[in-house]
Amino acid sequence: MPDRPSGGVTWYNIMVTLGVLITAGGGGWTLLQSQLASIDRQIDTTTRSFSKRLDELQREEERIRNESIHRNESNEFTKRMDHEVSTINERIKIIEATRPTVGELQAIGTSTTRELLEIKERIKSLEENLRKLAIVTVPAK
Repeated sequence: MPDRPSGGVTWYNIMVTLGVLITAGGGGWTLLQSQLASIDRQIDTTTRSFSKRLDELQREEERIRNESIHRNESNEFTKRMDHEVSTINERIKIIEATRPTVGELQAIGTSTTRELLEIKERIKSLEENLRKLAIVTVPAK
């Protein structure tokens, strides 16, 4: 039985390492996709909530304007409602400005895919180098 070099690279070690790298890469990709989908759902929920609240405020403002109340009270209320509507509009603008766009999400996905392809290429290169090394180091019979 030939002696095995201690601490040397074996096919088993290579395959285990490749399995770990592929599993970690796949898990990272899945986690990234899950987080991006979750962020998108949260943004949509928040935007719908603000839009619903804005619609409610506008309907309330319209209802109160149609009622017969004293002119001064009506003007003060209208000012408060306009301020609240403008505040909500500012919040919506901030949300829309800070949420990632489809292009940004696609760029993240493309970048991740590119990195995974580079890792696969490195693995193929290592496998090729190991095959060459195995061919060179196999003693002739």
